Amino acid sequence: MLNNYNKVIEMNREGFNCEGAYIPRNIETDYIKFKIYNRDGDYYYAKKMESITDEDMVIYELIGSYLAKQIGLDAVDYKVGMLGDEIYVLSALFYDRSFVYSYVDNCYFNEDLNKLRKDYFIDNLPNDYPYVRDNILKLSLLDIKMGQYDRYVPTNLMIKKAVITDYVDLAPVYDFGFSYPKPIPENIEAFEIYYNAFLKIRKNEESIKLLLKKYPQARNTIKTLAYLDMRDILAAISKDNDIFIDRDLMYYLISQDNNNSVILKRSL
Repeated sequence: MLNNYNKVIEMNREGFNCEGAYIPRNIETDYIKFKIYNRDGDYYYAKKMESITDEDMVIYELIGSYLAKQIGLDAVDYKVGMLGDEIYVLSALFYDRSFVYSYVDNCYFNEDLNKLRKDYFIDNLPNDYPYVRDNILKLSLLDIKMGQYDRYVPTNLMIKKAVITDYVDLAPVYDFGFSYPKPIPENIEAFEIYYNAFLKIRKNEESIKLLLKKYPQARNTIKTLAYLDMRDILAAISKDNDIFIDRDLMYYLISQDNNNSVILKRSL
């Protein structure tokens, strides 16, 4: 995948340094066990890619970030780093001292996680927080477009609250690596059901129509995602990052995207 990759960050071990990086105290332990890379004052969460499959996940992360920006959803910027022969995916740290950050399992308006795990359809979107609600809708539909199956993990979704005002919103979204699953018995549910801490639905047009009936503001997001062509997405990612994407992976992603996009189109 990294053939002809010209914009890779050449990393060095001196750059692995948490000093100076602002990480909220309630989540810093989740970062310490990995690496924080300091490059010219910019800090990145650095996750080592351990296999060829992990290298594919770098492409998934870039797709997620690219698509999020197409629908007006704030997302983490990703880069690729090399330390010798080791490949890292680098996600820019986004923490701002004017906000308090929490994982969704610690949020004061989220009370129905146990119910989410039992039912096939449940809507627990926080309507008292419209920015959170609308951005969770965007993220959920984006995840369905990508076949993402790891959003139920509480640390894969984060809320931010302004220190001074009552403003509450999603933090920049991240972690799209577990997308485009292959159909094996162990993860077959990933093809049928999607859920995060607030929403759980079947991945079919009936469920999305039901969601759209209650939240008509999601129509533009569905339309944008449904008609974004994976060929164009991969071409833009390849050009912008000088990444060579393996042909087999490209064909697989195009096929998966066509299937997921049909569901979104039929729900409109």
